[in-house]
Amino acid sequence: MLGSDMDTLQNNYNTIIYNVEKAKERSGRENETVRIMAVTKTRGSEILLAAYRAGFRLFGENRVHEALEKFTDFKNDAELHIIGQLQSNKVKKAVSVSSCIQSVDRIKTASLIERFCTEFSKK
Repeated sequence: MLGSDMDTLQNNYNTIIYNVEKAKERSGRENETVRIMAVTKTRGSEILLAAYRAGFRLFGENRVHEALEKFTDFKNDAELHIIGQLQSNKVKKAVSVSSCIQSVDRIKTASLIERFCTEFSKK
């Protein structure tokens, strides 16, 4: 990643944080109730690492195979959420790599998530 791209990413992160802080002040919301997610779908590991260096710690991915490639051995303090529709044949892998699955559209998928969460000692 070029230095100017990293600068842009850092500037964007700083702007987002500033705007969110101001919005929280206006609304009276507590710090823990708002989190900023960097969605990394279709982006390579280089962008993921740059976003981490900029300050992001919550990431979203909608492709399970990409999530496995990018997050299996990533930073311990980073958190991954699976976003978007999840196919039932990918639930086990999704549960293994993520801390949250944000969209569940079928009872079958929810049941599989529950089963694999038990297997991986996750909630």
